[in-house]
Amino acid sequence: MENKDSESRRKRMKPDEEEEGAISDSEKAQNEELETFVAGSEEVELAVAHILEKIERFTQLVSELLGSGKAMFQKIGDEFEERMIMLVAKL
Repeated sequence: MENKDSESRRKRMKPDEEEEGAISDSEKAQNEELETFVAGSEEVELAVAHILEKIERFTQLVSELLGSGKAMFQKIGDEFEERMIMLVAKL
């Protein structure tokens, strides 16, 4: 009887040991996924930073174009005003 009890305990312990091995394997798999995710997130962060840099350059370009357009319209407006004054003065 004693022999059967010890034998059944061994049988019970083996699956437990296998489960612990399975847990460590699953933990390893999770760690690998996490490392992949971290590496992926770094790549995503770099891509986002690159996109933000392009947006900043585009914003700067638009700002410069608006400034030059404003200056051009101001110059044209001034010339128009001078010509109108000259025309009215001739009348």
